[in-house]
Amino acid sequence: MEVDFGAINVSTNGTSEVVVDVWRKIGRKKKADEEAFLRDHPVTFNQDGNTVTVRSRGKTGSSWSLRGRNSNEAKYTITVPARFSAQLRTGGGSVDVADLTGEVRADTGGGALSFSHLAGPLRGDSGEAA
Repeated sequence: MEVDFGAINVSTNGTSEVVVDVWRKIGRKKKADEEAFLRDHPVTFNQDGNTVTVRSRGKTGSSWSLRGRNSNEAKYTITVPARFSAQLRTGGGSVDVADLTGEVRADTGGGALSFSHLAGPLRGDSGEAA
């Protein structure tokens, strides 16, 4: 998973399926600006064999504007089989992973990292100063 912003929550579902729930709230002064932002920052899903990729990266270099009152919120809730490896990256937002057996790599440009009941290699980077 690689997203510009938003919280990522990963847990297990007791099946062999990967289920992704995406919630995004974009606030702009004009509705047309909100629609343009969502159009320019689509969420894409791809499956190649056992690899599932979820991305939301803007087409332009920056998703922020200094004009007006803008707000961007997102939450990505993913449930996976108990044996699953995950690579998770968000430009800003928390990352929470629980109950996985497999390798977990988690990076956030700013936000909390939370891990519980993991079996396997773990690498996490919050990008925040210690």
